[in-house]
Amino acid sequence: MKSPLHLTIAILALVASTPAWALKGLPDSIQLPPSVTFKNTDRNVDVEEFGQAEFLIEKNAEGFDQRMVQQGKHYQSVLHMSPRPKPDDSNKTWQEIKPYWLKAGWQIVREWENGATLKRLQGGAEIWATLNVANDFDEIQLDIVEVGGSKVALTLRPPGGTPEKVGDKDDFPYLARFPGTTLKATSQDPSPLDVTVPQKDQEKVLAGTGQAIKTYGYPASVSVLQFITAYRDALAKAGWQILFQSQGLNQSDGILLARYAQGGRDIWVSMHMGAGEIGVAVADAGADDLAARLDRDCHVPLYGVHFDFNKATLREESEPLLNRVLTTLKGQPKLMVELQGHTDNVGSDDYNLKLSGARALAVMQWLVAHGTETSRVSTQGYGKSRPVASNDSDEGRAKNRRVELARKGCQR
Repeated sequence: MKSPLHLTIAILALVASTPAWALKGLPDSIQLPPSVTFKNTDRNVDVEEFGQAEFLIEKNAEGFDQRMVQQGKHYQSVLHMSPRPKPDDSNKTWQEIKPYWLKAGWQIVREWENGATLKRLQGGAEIWATLNVANDFDEIQLDIVEVGGSKVALTLRPPGGTPEKVGDKDDFPYLARFPGTTLKATSQDPSPLDVTVPQKDQEKVLAGTGQAIKTYGYPASVSVLQFITAYRDALAKAGWQILFQSQGLNQSDGILLARYAQGGRDIWVSMHMGAGEIGVAVADAGADDLAARLDRDCHVPLYGVHFDFNKATLREESEPLLNRVLTTLKGQPKLMVELQGHTDNVGSDDYNLKLSGARALAVMQWLVAHGTETSRVSTQGYGKSRPVASNDSDEGRAKNRRVELARKGCQR
C-alpha cells in the first residue's frame, strides 16, 4: 500500500503531466482534471450578474463555524467525475481536484474531508469558491463569487403632483423598468393592497381601495439581490420610504414594500420577485376622490387609517389619508358625516363593539383637532356585525377591520 506522501507525489506528477480542464461558462481560473465534466447537460452553469453566497471559513474561539457572505458575479454549477469513485474513496474526489486549483493560484481558506473554501486574486479583486463533494461521491457542487458591486443603478423620478394615467402597455412612470425585463400583463384588483410589515405588524394591514398590478418576465442573470438592491436605493433617492425588504431564503424570493407620501400623493408599492416573474402592485390612495365616492356609494372604507394592535391608537402612517378626509370636509362645508368603526370576528361581541367605537372616535378627535367642526362629525361602533368579507382568512379579517366615512342621510 502506498503511503499518503507517495500518493500526494503521484497526484502532483499527474497534474504536472495532464493538461487542466477549463469548463465553458465557468471563470477561466477554475481548473479541473479531465475526468470532471458538467452533470447537467441542459443547464451547465447558473450565472447571476450580481448575487451572493455564503462561505465557510475558520472556527471561532469557541469552536463554532464562521461564515462570510461575499457579493458579486455569482456562478453555481454541479459537476460530475467519471469514473464514479467508490463510497470508501469519498475523499479521493477532492484530493484529485485539489492540486489543479493550487496550481492555478487558489489558496485554501478552510478545508474538510470532501471539499474546501478557496480564494484567489483575479484582476485586482478577490474571487471566492466553495467546492463540496456530495454524498454520492461523484456530484461536485460549485459556488463561486467574483467579488464586486452591481453594474445596474436605476434612476427614478418622483411621482408628479397629480395622479398619472398608466396604460396597460406602459410602465408606472415613477417605477422605471429594470433592464432586461419584459412587461407580460397588466391587471386591476379592486381589493386594497397588503402593506403588512413583518416583525412590526401583528396582523395583516391594508391600504388603498384597489391596486394596479403589472407582471414582468426577467432573464436568469438577474438575481433577487440585484433587483431588490437597485429598487431600494433608487426609491429612497426619489423620496420613497422603504417599509420592508427581504431576499427570502437562499435569495430566491424577493419582496420590497415602499410608500410615497409627499406633495399630496399617497402611493404604496409592493414588489415581488420569484419563480420567474416580477409582480409590481401599486395602490394610489391619493387618486381616490372621496367626495365622488361618498356621492356614489354613500360610504368609503378608509383603508390606510391604521391602529396599534387591539388598540384605538392611530399610527403615524394614517396621516396622509386623514388629511384627505380633512380636505374633503373643508371642500364641502355642508357635508355631514358619520365615522363608522368595524372589526373582525376575533374576540367577544362586547369587546369588538367597544374597540370599533373607540377607533371611530379616535379618527373624529383627529379631525376636530385639525379644524373640523364637532357638529359635522359623529361616530358609531358596529363591532363585527357588518363584515364585508369572510372572517375565515387573514385577508378577509383585515378587510373587516376598518373605519368607514359615511355621508349622513345617504342610503344605497
